[in-house]
Amino acid sequence: MRTVGYTDAHVAGDAVLATRTLVLLEPSGAQVQRSDLQWLVGQRGYETFVQLFVFASGGFSALALQYGQHMDVALFTLDPAGRVAAQSPAAHRISGRRARPETKPSAARPASRKPWWRRRA
Repeated sequence: MRTVGYTDAHVAGDAVLATRTLVLLEPSGAQVQRSDLQWLVGQRGYETFVQLFVFASGGFSALALQYGQHMDVALFTLDPAGRVAAQSPAAHRISGRRARPETKPSAARPASRKPWWRRRA
């Protein structure tokens, strides 16, 4: 998760924690079902800015893949070697981006530039 921009991601027991994310880990080899994803979406509630991640070693049922695509859940499979493979459009979108270097907050705008309401063409 750090490689795709969640620089504060860390492992806490059997969970992965990061700002603005909810993560479900299914390392047991059992296939993730739609009901598992529905539970995760319910945990998010109305905070739709929270990105949902699911990492499963046993894969996903067809209904779980369909529901994950509809609800924009990032679905990833894990193989025994620890490699991660994207399984949903959200996961492909997230795995395609890279972490941006942290930048310092910009200084105040230059004094020579007029505010937007005073600009005239």
